[in-house]
Amino acid sequence: MLRRRTIAITCSVATFLALGMVFGTYGVSTSSMTPTVAPNEAVLANHWSYQLSTKSLAPFVVRSFVPHHSLWQWSYPQRGDVVVFAFPGYRDEVSPQHAEVWLKRVVACAGDTVTVRGDSLIVNNTCVRTLPRRSITPGGEAYITFPKGALFTLRNYGPLRVPRRGDTLRLDATTAWEAWATFIAREHHSVNANGHTIDGAHASHYVVERDYAFCLGDNDAESIDSRVIGPIAYENIFGRLTAVLRWPFQSAEPQS
Repeated sequence: MLRRRTIAITCSVATFLALGMVFGTYGVSTSSMTPTVAPNEAVLANHWSYQLSTKSLAPFVVRSFVPHHSLWQWSYPQRGDVVVFAFPGYRDEVSPQHAEVWLKRVVACAGDTVTVRGDSLIVNNTCVRTLPRRSITPGGEAYITFPKGALFTLRNYGPLRVPRRGDTLRLDATTAWEAWATFIAREHHSVNANGHTIDGAHASHYVVERDYAFCLGDNDAESIDSRVIGPIAYENIFGRLTAVLRWPFQSAEPQS
């Protein structure tokens, strides 16, 4: 009897730890994803939907202290997926000042062309979603949106092709260097935009090395998303929304 009880306890503990590695819970503090997820609600995310990463291997009790690194990608986010990803930094930051996990919806994938015109979200020339109406348009939007110098606004955005591995970015003008220097640096290169060099060599073009997704908040009027921070590398997307836990919850990691 004692042996059976020991086996049962061991199996229960193993199952609990395994589930703790597969799933993660995150608290949401903003209204950027309403009505899907409201402020002060929590979400359950599957860390094994797309890849094996350092976070998916880490037990839940220490996960918030483990930096995200992709180890093996076996699937890719699709349009409509609500995902958790490692915040890459704001538009002009090569890396973020603080490690954060963000929650957004994938609206366009690598190679898609995304446009926002007024209340319409257009992907590949097809209107796929009507956005919530905005009552106030903040000033200066054209100077904070991605890419730098394009002068897009949150409701007059694009068209922008979401970068795909193998795409060629032409760097034949100072404005192109200004627009893409941080993006290239995020792909782990040393960039001198003034000198027009990548890794010390003069360059007139750049071949994209990773696939990216364009992510928006469901409540786009209150969302900082890919229109501001830029597209999100697939390898930085390490979880997909499984369920919304509708009770007050304090996240172990910041969320926007």
